[in-house]
Amino acid sequence: MKECIVGTDMCGTSMKVGAFTKDGERLYLAQRKQIPIITKEGHFYFDKQYQENMLFEMLKEIIQKKFKILSIGIGSCGESVYPIDKEGEIIDNAIAWYCTRTNEQEKEFREKTNEKDIFRICYLKPFYNYSAHKINWFKKHKPNVFNNAVSWVSVDGFINYILTGTKYMSYNQAGTTLLFDTKKRCWSDELLEINELKKETLPELIESGELTGFINEKSKDRLGIKYDIPVSLAGHDTWCGFFALGLGTSKQFEYVPNFTGTAGLTNIGKFIGIKDLVDNDIDYFYSNFSWVIPHVYPDKYHCRGTNTSNYGALLEFTRKLLFNKDKNESWDIYYNRIEKEVEFSSPGANGVRIYASENELDGKRILEGINFLNLRLSSSKADIYRAVIEYLCLLDKKNLNKFEKLNNERKKILVFGGLSKDKSFMKIRASILNRELFIPTEEEVNVLGAAFLGGVGAKLFKDYDKAIESINITCKDVIKPDNNLVDIYHNIYQNGWELD
Repeated sequence: MKECIVGTDMCGTSMKVGAFTKDGERLYLAQRKQIPIITKEGHFYFDKQYQENMLFEMLKEIIQKKFKILSIGIGSCGESVYPIDKEGEIIDNAIAWYCTRTNEQEKEFREKTNEKDIFRICYLKPFYNYSAHKINWFKKHKPNVFNNAVSWVSVDGFINYILTGTKYMSYNQAGTTLLFDTKKRCWSDELLEINELKKETLPELIESGELTGFINEKSKDRLGIKYDIPVSLAGHDTWCGFFALGLGTSKQFEYVPNFTGTAGLTNIGKFIGIKDLVDNDIDYFYSNFSWVIPHVYPDKYHCRGTNTSNYGALLEFTRKLLFNKDKNESWDIYYNRIEKEVEFSSPGANGVRIYASENELDGKRILEGINFLNLRLSSSKADIYRAVIEYLCLLDKKNLNKFEKLNNERKKILVFGGLSKDKSFMKIRASILNRELFIPTEEEVNVLGAAFLGGVGAKLFKDYDKAIESINITCKDVIKPDNNLVDIYHNIYQNGWELD
């Protein structure tokens, strides 16, 4: 029986459980589509029963492949929280991290607070999707659930609770609750008071990669095993990916991370240590970053400098609208078909343009006010899709320029996430940025990072650095800019058009 370490990525679009060797070789990947509950009002919930059932289905797939699981590291999306009552029952579903119903809670929060004063505590600018707003939505709209909840756990905490019966939250996940004191690394009494929430309803905080317990007898029975499996919280899926790539760790890296999630965002940021956080004035962080949160690597923080929310969602929506995928068609064939079709459109998308509300998607979490301009009777679906790609790449260029000006440095661009598989997108992106794009050998870096953080918690590695050394990911592809396209795009978009 071959031994493996297991990681999860219970994100918004799909759920994945991967098995790896202790050298980072992927042995198996199980995947299920995330199917949220959608209410008649258009609200989104993560379905607790569905998530639980799919988790055990995927773990059983690995066991049925005759792999022995040495450890489990749980990575997931952030912000969403499940309520638990005094009997230990999960009493409702979690509001999906991207569900916009909590706009009203954000508005109410802003009306009674000063943004910079709040940033001084939690280093967040209070967007609608943070956990505190979700809890307060329950308080207002489902008071029975709120009043019966003795604890709130994040999605990875929910998975951990099912497997071990323990309740914890990582510092990394706590960083986007709007209830966390970032410098002191504890729950903030001041933010709890503002939100009128009780500290005792929040889980104990621990480091990512710290053991939470062992799977319980009920879980063993469901999986059909007799042996113990140590379980650890890994953290937010994207930061698990950063860890797998050695980004923001003690390892010296020459890349700037550029995550492109299929339903999330693209962001370019920097990593700092606790000394940098303490030594720099709050004005520096407030002026240059949308947030500063703990990394999954101890005593490191991630500063998100630039962000385009729903980046992948816009591209995926347009792709589905224009190019149907046959159920028997592989993803590689599907993407190759789109790539060939996009080539029928010229750079500049034959004049088709995208206009987003207020000329940008930055800071927005909803697909509203997105318009196609200059459509002609001769415009093709390839023109429309290419226009979306070019628009997003121009946003990338704007974000990258801002980052490099702020940090006075130019690094290689390491691209990971679902959209890195879209070659037409990557080719256009390289030419608009006029930069080489480096794509890792392992596509599922979020799952891999979670698995190795689980290995750290299980003491399969001496420490975090030894785990990172064991992974040793290289780059499989380097997407180079096309010099002819670089000149063409410069002439077409030299004034930035929709980004000015």
